Amino acid sequence: MKAMIIVESKAKVQSIGKIVGPDYNLQYCLGHVYDLPEKELGIDIKSNFEPKYVPVRGKVKLISDLKTAGKDFKTVILATDPDREGESIAWHLSRLFKGKKIMRMRFNEITEKGILDGLADISGAFPLLHREGDVIDGSEIAKAFGQVFGNNGGHVQGCVHAKPQVR
Repeated sequence: MKAMIIVESKAKVQSIGKIVGPDYNLQYCLGHVYDLPEKELGIDIKSNFEPKYVPVRGKVKLISDLKTAGKDFKTVILATDPDREGESIAWHLSRLFKGKKIMRMRFNEITEKGILDGLADISGAFPLLHREGDVIDGSEIAKAFGQVFGNNGGHVQGCVHAKPQVR
């Protein structure tokens, strides 16, 4: 086998497996495997904004299974969705495979052409994560919302996404 490919869902393993055949070992991660803790900010603002990632509830065994499956491969191809969440998932998955060549595969359709084009154009580039900024800014906006309106607006991340475009 050439490499291990990780996608987000079991259904994609089956669909993509039919296209790439036995040359690749396909695995799934079922979305996020790590995230910031639910009950705390999870970012040490006094220590260079260092995030504290924890395994997502119920994913510890899956993380272990992925690490075990990846041991036999020099290359791990991360083929999560080509959106902000997918990039975040891929970044966290990449941290599981120390010493491996980590590649990023992007595809927009699960067709033979879409998957083969994605494999032909894999890269090692990962966009920067925005989760930490969302949490910090969202928490601050929620506090301000509470002071003005008397209740907590939650993490108001939608506003954070618009912030860079507002002049």
